[in-house]
Amino acid sequence: MKGTYDEAYQTYSAGLLLEVEIIRSFLTERWAGRLDAATAGAHVLDSLWPGRTEVADLMFTLAPRLAPLRLSALARAVHAKRAAKTAVKALLARVMAE
Repeated sequence: MKGTYDEAYQTYSAGLLLEVEIIRSFLTERWAGRLDAATAGAHVLDSLWPGRTEVADLMFTLAPRLAPLRLSALARAVHAKRAAKTAVKALLARVMAE
């Protein structure tokens, strides 16, 4: 059995309708003052919460030896990845504008 999906009806998907009901419940019963789509982007729920808030980066190690150096290297790697993504997006925007 193979299922299909029509993008024209994405606003009526079961998952999205459930999410809308969860939102109504949170707002009427005051469960929380802030909600998150909990997606990584490119998802139908992103239209409900287009913004992103970074919460935390965690790193665990069982070997404390050289931990500060490893954490520093990780921070540099994360920064380099973000800078590369920003540069690629800017390059693509320039290419598309031409």
